[in-house]
Amino acid sequence: MADITDVYVRIKYKKNGKIYEDDLLEDIDMYDALSDMEYNGLHYEIDDKLIMRAYGRNYYALCFENESELKDYLFEISQEKGIENIYYIYCEYSYIMEVIRYGIINIDIVNKKVTVNIEKEEKYIEIFKKIAKKSYPKLLENYEKYIDDELEDDEVEEYEDKMDEIMRKYSLKEFEKFLDRVKLKGYLSNSVDKKV
Repeated sequence: MADITDVYVRIKYKKNGKIYEDDLLEDIDMYDALSDMEYNGLHYEIDDKLIMRAYGRNYYALCFENESELKDYLFEISQEKGIENIYYIYCEYSYIMEVIRYGIINIDIVNKKVTVNIEKEEKYIEIFKKIAKKSYPKLLENYEKYIDDELEDDEVEEYEDKMDEIMRKYSLKEFEKFLDRVKLKGYLSNSVDKKV
């Protein structure tokens, strides 16, 4: 496991005052601009739900934080397309960071700013232990050995792969529930955003 966070993303956008849920990445210019902002691009995880995978470095929203030519290009291309806001609804999870985080990144094209609203955070290790206790007791038994470096190299890799599989499934399931709850118009108008 690297010090990279795994991320699920669903992108929506506002144009002419209306929120659109179609695939913004079908526009090749938007695909290039948005994909270039990512640490390692965007990849479709569930095509029919337009859920994508991405990666972050410690905190996903940081890829939108720094002033850069890539961000300037995103603002420029989006303005040309008449896009007012781009909303990244996301879930990021990381064993290293010990967090599962759900939130919205609002890329305000008109005002050229990015705000982040974290809706919910969970403790990765607590969730993992709870799932393991219920469904994978042997895995939980070996957790202390894993932490104390008492497993063989091949056992460590196998342990990490199983942990990744469990937490990937959990995070995706919870992210889909989060998507069902998020109503952008009401959610954004009633929330307090943190400027990035």
